Amino acid sequence: SADEKAMLAGLNALSVDNLRVASDYFTYVDRVGYEARRREMSKVLPFPVSALTAYRASKETTREFERWGVDAERACAGAVEAYSAMNSRLVNSMTRHGESSYWLCGNKPRSCDAAAYAQLSYHARSPSCEALRTEMKRFPRLVRYINDVTERLNAMQKNLVKNSDDVRAAETVD
Repeated sequence: SADEKAMLAGLNALSVDNLRVASDYFTYVDRVGYEARRREMSKVLPFPVSALTAYRASKETTREFERWGVDAERACAGAVEAYSAMNSRLVNSMTRHGESSYWLCGNKPRSCDAAAYAQLSYHARSPSCEALRTEMKRFPRLVRYINDVTERLNAMQKNLVKNSDDVRAAETVD
């Protein structure tokens, strides 16, 4: 329906405009978040590459956010606005579709769930996003959503790995 399409578009916009901006700010601009990100990158990339990659991303993001007038307060406020809207949406979805429904728009996952989960999961788990995680805890339904989707994805991954072992080599892609 048109209402559902508008809801999907709005939730996707919150994920891109509010949550992603907060992710980038607290990962690359905020000093504490940047140091945490740099340490994480050093675990997967060798020293000169990890330091240079983090430094370049930080400089580019800082310049961009200075042009836009984004500071820590504005980035955090945008994330809290998205948390509140999504928390309310989850409560409404659960009321409308029953206790077993934990998706943002009804009883099945949509594009807005993928966009929201990617950012929300990062906020909940990244050492760069401690300030955002503190704010997120004020929205218990949202935290439950992240945990529910994570649990479901982990179960799917175990099933996919198990099934991939059963597939003959001729049926797999090289």
